[in-house]
Amino acid sequence: MSFASFVLLLFSLITNCDSQANNTELDQIISLVKSRLSIHSLQCDFTNIYEHFKYPIPSSAKKGQFAMRDNDLFIMCPKKFTVTHARREKKKDNYSNLLELLTRQLGIEKIETEINGFSAFYRYKGVSSSRSFGPRISFREDEVEIFEDEIEINKRSTTIIPIGGDPRWLIGFLGRNLTDIYDDSPKRKLIEALDKPGKFYLYNKDNYKIIWHECQYEDTSEPSGKEDLSFEIWIDDKENITKIIEGYFPSRSFGIEYVKEISNKYDIQTDIDCEHPSNIIRIFEFSDFKEFDNGVRIPMIGIITRYEPEVNQACKDKLKDVFRKYEANEISITEFSTYFSLCIGKNEIRDRREIHLHPETIKVNQSIPDEIFIAPEPTENKNNEENITPIIPWYSRYKSIIFVISCVVIVLIGTFITKHYFGWSI
Repeated sequence: MSFASFVLLLFSLITNCDSQANNTELDQIISLVKSRLSIHSLQCDFTNIYEHFKYPIPSSAKKGQFAMRDNDLFIMCPKKFTVTHARREKKKDNYSNLLELLTRQLGIEKIETEINGFSAFYRYKGVSSSRSFGPRISFREDEVEIFEDEIEINKRSTTIIPIGGDPRWLIGFLGRNLTDIYDDSPKRKLIEALDKPGKFYLYNKDNYKIIWHECQYEDTSEPSGKEDLSFEIWIDDKENITKIIEGYFPSRSFGIEYVKEISNKYDIQTDIDCEHPSNIIRIFEFSDFKEFDNGVRIPMIGIITRYEPEVNQACKDKLKDVFRKYEANEISITEFSTYFSLCIGKNEIRDRREIHLHPETIKVNQSIPDEIFIAPEPTENKNNEENITPIIPWYSRYKSIIFVISCVVIVLIGTFITKHYFGWSI
C-alpha cells in the first residue's frame, strides 16, 4: 500500500467512524459477546429498586420470581390490591321514629380495604395471560372478611408485565420498547441485533474495548415502519460486558463531515468527533459477574439509568422552526436528528433501576417445566379482580338528595293529615 493510499484510508476511518465488517478483531469481539450472552433459559429470584429523578415519586423496592425459556416467559411480583365495599350504620332492634330508620337506610359509607397479593404474567407458545393471586375475601354487611389461608386466582382483564425492569435487562435485552409493560411491544436481543446488517465502529478507551453497532428492525407502529437501534458494548480487560450504552451518534451514522456541515448551516459551536455529538437514551452498568457453562457470564447487579436530552439555550429559540421545516418535508429526518443531537447540552437523568439477581436461585440453560409458563385456571366462585368494585346500591350517590326529598315529603304528608283530620294548621 502506498503512503497516499494509507493516508486516504486513515482519513476515511477518522471522518466516517466506521470499522470494516471483515475486521478480524471486530469478529472476535462479536463472537465473545455472543458466548457471554448465549442464554436460552434463565430462572431466578430478583429484586428491583426504582428511583425517579424528574417527578416526586417515592423510591420503591420489589422482589419477584422470573423464568425465561426461549420465547416463553413468567414473571411474578408482590402487589397490593384495593377492594371497595359498602358499610351502613349497624342495625338497631328498635327505631324511635321513621326519620331515624330512613337515616340508617341511606347512611351508606364507601370503605376501601387493602389486601396483599401477587400479580403474575405468563407467556407460553406465544399466548400471553395475566393473573392475580390473593386471599379469599367475603363481603359482609359491615366489613370485608379476609381468609389468608385460602388463595384465589383471578384472571386480569389486561395482559401486562407486573414490573418495569426484570432480569432480561441484565442479559442483553434493549430497544425502544424495553420499558413498555405491555407484552405485545417487541423487546430486542443484543446478540440478534449484532447479526443484522448495519454499521460497526470499534475503538479503545480507558482499558475498555468498545464496539458500536446500528441496525434497523421492521416496526409497523413507527411512522417510518422501522425501529432504529444503536448501541455500544463495553468490554473490560477480564472480558466482562460491564456496560451497554443505548443512544445515537450522528458522526458514526452519517460521517463527521456531514455533521460539521449541519453545524455550520445552523451556526452551532460544539465538539464534533466520533463520540460527539450524541443522544444517550439509556446506560446499563453491570457488576458482580457469575460464570456458567460454555462461557456464559451473567452480572448479579445491573444499574440501568434512563436519560432525557436537555436542549441548550442557543438552540431553544430555533428548535421549533427547524421542527416545522421537518414536518413540512423541507428538511430530511437525517438533518433534523443531526441538528437535534448538536443541540443537546447534556442528558438529564429521568429514572434509575437497580436490579439484583439472587445467586442461590439462578439456573442457566437448564430444563424448566412447561407448568411454570402456563397460567393457572381462575378459581371458581371467586371475587374476580374485574368484579372487585364498589358494592353500593345505585341510589347511594344520590343519598343526600333523596334524604332531603324524603324529609320534605314526610313534612307535607304530616301537614296534610293534621290539617285534614285535626284541623291544625301551621
